[in-house]
Amino acid sequence: MSNSLLKTLSGEVLEGKSVSPITLGGASLLLLRLVPKMDKHIFVQIEDHSTASDLFTYCFMLNNESFCFFPEDDSGFTVPGFSTENQRYRKEAILKRDQAITCCVIGVGSAIHKKTIPLNRGSKIEKLVYREGQNIERDDVLNKLIGFGYGKADTTREPGFFSSRGDILDIFPYHFKNPFRLSFDFNVIEKISIYDPLSQVSIKNVSSLALFEHFEKQNVDNITLMEHYGFPTVLSLKANGDYFSIGKEQNKQQFQTGFRRLSMKNLVQEHRLLKIKDVASRCNTVVFVGVSEAPALRGLLFDEVEKGYIPSSYLSDKFSTLYVSEKDLLSKDRFLNRWSYTKHWVQQEAESSVLNLTAGDFIVHRLFGIGIFIGIVENKKNGKESVGINYADNARVYVSLDQLSLIHKYIGSRKEPKISTLGTKKWKTGVEKTREEIEIVANEIIQNYTKTTQKRAFKYEAENSLYGEPRRSFPYVETPDQAKAIEDVLNDLNAEKPMDRLVCGDVGFGKTEVAVRAVFKVFLSKKLSVFLCPTTILSDQHFRTLTKRLSGLGVSIKQITRFISNKKQKEIIKKLKNKEVDLLIGTHRILSRDVSISNLGLLIIDEEHRFGVKHKEQIRSIKEGVDVLTLTATPIPRTLQQSMVGIKKISTIRTPPESRKPIITTVQYFDWKLINRKIKDETARGGQVYFLHNNTFTMPLMVDKIRKKFPYLSVVGLSGQMKNDEIEKRSNMFFDGKIDVLVCTTIIESGIDVSNANCIIINDSQNFGLSQLYQIRGRVGRGSAQAYCMLLVPSKKLEKDAFEKLKALEQNTSLGSGYKISVKDLEIRGAGSIFGYKQSGHIASVGYQMYCDMLAEELVKKKTSEIQSCEPANIICSVTTEISPSYIENPSARLSYYHKISSVVNLPSVDKLEGELVDVFGQFPCGVNNLLNLARVKLLYSISGISKINISEDAVSIIICANEKAREMGSVVSNVLAYSGEEVEGVYLKDSTEKSVRILFNLKKGLSPLSFLIKVVDLFNYKTIA
Repeated sequence: MSNSLLKTLSGEVLEGKSVSPITLGGASLLLLRLVPKMDKHIFVQIEDHSTASDLFTYCFMLNNESFCFFPEDDSGFTVPGFSTENQRYRKEAILKRDQAITCCVIGVGSAIHKKTIPLNRGSKIEKLVYREGQNIERDDVLNKLIGFGYGKADTTREPGFFSSRGDILDIFPYHFKNPFRLSFDFNVIEKISIYDPLSQVSIKNVSSLALFEHFEKQNVDNITLMEHYGFPTVLSLKANGDYFSIGKEQNKQQFQTGFRRLSMKNLVQEHRLLKIKDVASRCNTVVFVGVSEAPALRGLLFDEVEKGYIPSSYLSDKFSTLYVSEKDLLSKDRFLNRWSYTKHWVQQEAESSVLNLTAGDFIVHRLFGIGIFIGIVENKKNGKESVGINYADNARVYVSLDQLSLIHKYIGSRKEPKISTLGTKKWKTGVEKTREEIEIVANEIIQNYTKTTQKRAFKYEAENSLYGEPRRSFPYVETPDQAKAIEDVLNDLNAEKPMDRLVCGDVGFGKTEVAVRAVFKVFLSKKLSVFLCPTTILSDQHFRTLTKRLSGLGVSIKQITRFISNKKQKEIIKKLKNKEVDLLIGTHRILSRDVSISNLGLLIIDEEHRFGVKHKEQIRSIKEGVDVLTLTATPIPRTLQQSMVGIKKISTIRTPPESRKPIITTVQYFDWKLINRKIKDETARGGQVYFLHNNTFTMPLMVDKIRKKFPYLSVVGLSGQMKNDEIEKRSNMFFDGKIDVLVCTTIIESGIDVSNANCIIINDSQNFGLSQLYQIRGRVGRGSAQAYCMLLVPSKKLEKDAFEKLKALEQNTSLGSGYKISVKDLEIRGAGSIFGYKQSGHIASVGYQMYCDMLAEELVKKKTSEIQSCEPANIICSVTTEISPSYIENPSARLSYYHKISSVVNLPSVDKLEGELVDVFGQFPCGVNNLLNLARVKLLYSISGISKINISEDAVSIIICANEKAREMGSVVSNVLAYSGEEVEGVYLKDSTEKSVRILFNLKKGLSPLSFLIKVVDLFNYKTIA
């Protein structure tokens, strides 16, 4: 808002008047100006949670010091083991009281006045300051944390916990985004760092840090937040139609602002600017409100630039003033989640299933077969830690921790596979049978690939001026990944060979727009496009979207699904034969014999893996010779493997649209009070609600229950058992905003994307698959409003699988988590028939990961006529190389780091791991240093002509073969014998033959043989791994 108007409005509020009408964005600007003028704290009480949350977000984005949020206490509904944002908000609001600055608490009115705070009036808030170089007793710190109510954990990942190991103390306060780490040198704080709770790696160092806390008191009478703050100034924000009023509740006088929103709905950026210029020409004052720097815009269009956030532009005729939203003008939306922690960015890689093993899990050893994991145990033969695996007849195998690549967690189509028996040929025979079947699968994949490399029978028209129309009419800003995917597809269509491309992107990331651009190019060349969908609802959704985007440009679009009457279907099929259709959208009905598809240029397949085996065969038959574009949110591993070996092209959309926000996800016990509160909050802000109840028998009871509680709302049921016309009618009503609460089954899983529906309540969520829950959750959060997902479970202990999948969904709220979710779902539910029914038995026999590895090897073998390989040196090391339990106490963490070290692929990765170990666990002992150096030695000598290296405490023996890489053995030996380093007592030639020679280095006492090998690698004239 303009400075003068802000001054006027804040003055009116201070005098006790209410300001009305005002938008939430306007209220946030008013509060930002009002707070610094106050000599005591301010409470803003709001009736519903969602409005209060939105107002807090707008304020917090501009001033994260002065504002906090106080929601309802939902701890009674929270399932043990699941966190809740509400607890963190409430904790922060309690602790803000004694800070030096004036604080504004935005809260739900009923929460502010409830006696829920376990403190006495005037209870002291303690301030603890930690500084680098500070001398402090660690035991005192630990005792205080326990007194504050912190729990002790092996690894600190969740708020309210701490962990102590060696010289490291990790603490995660409820009101901190990220946990912090104190690194000690005896009782002196050597370093303070903020770290990523997921990776456990430090993000940045700080010189000092202040922590506010209070001691947990027993046997006290609870007090209200009002009492805790000493009765601050209270303002009320109340809904007034589509707008709000804000002021002191006891004063009924109102100051009228004359505000009204400037609608920009469905306008592209260019048209928004024209509308703003037109309205601005009739106003005395024009204010740009945003956080972007806009000095160049001031002289051009704006009289003032105000730091702030308003979700939409609005106009006051009374004051002849226009407030222009940064979002409307620049298509830049802003979002800042209070608890979105800073992450340590790493290249996303597939996590080994070894890291998720717990005692009793089934495990696969590539040489010995399926056994039972018993944990990290001591090998009685050599006294070293090993992975223990039990087999049939009480047999046991010990796997050295530097050979973890030989084992993986069993994932198959059945949960309890048969345990292998050692000493028999059954496992080897099963592996060979699987290899034979894999060869057939690989041949099929390669054959399909070969067909796509043949030239296209026609050539598409080059892009002309008309082609730019879909881009100009796109109402959003293309993300970089989306723009690249569009470019990739257009390049494929301009090439001589037919396209076979997979566009992979999370739910709502803009895959459909990629298809829009492809369809329009094909249309300009007078070719037919077919858009194939797995469900009727999704087909209808795509039909609406593409009709809206392309029908105005002359594209004839038709749909064939069970929603369409038989009479109309016959008319469409006739038009199709007469080439009067440019784009046909539909389900597997398109694959029927009576549908004749001629002049086909482009086939678009949405989520191909969701079609049945019969339909997949039909799809395969019409793919030949045409361009194929596949869209998916969760690619199956078989598809990814094809892309990795160059058989299928892939474009990945990783960046979400700028306006998208992560969906706030909570796991809570079923309770009608909680459900009613959520429905009330969402509808109060003008939103719509999905209530997913996947039981058609009891659905009418649920509809009736909600209707009785909310007689003024439109509450309707929707399930696949209804008649087609009724499904279509109710779906369209919800899409058009005529239904407030849709009580539905999983029929909504794919389709019904409604930007105004930003709350989904999923009953009995423990009964759904993880990927299915992820897809269902993706029905909300399609617009710029904050979206919520409530996962309800019965009031009883969850089974292990149910807990794991709900925890995974709670943790993976970040945009773009689809692939991680699908991999986790595979681990929890088993691989099943992911590669087709014929292959499910082979997956069961060897395990999913081994099957994938074997298929990848076979594909590489088929695609490359000759595989270039070099056997790495066989390294036998008798020097101690271990991660001792005294350094990393937790067995799972030790196993994780053994795996990380054994899996490194270059020297910088080893250096990075070394730094990570020091960061997370402190300075490491000699055994860990040796383990890291052994990894370096394996990399440095991996592509050499050295066949064997034997390492002991005081000597190194190296065997060199003469015929490796066509090198002269003599020249290498001469280089080595001429070496005269101080650390060597002697260099000797042993066991010399025409084919090989053994070189023995006797080392001086105290020298590390592994360090020596790293130092002398250049003697062998072999390139290092960079």
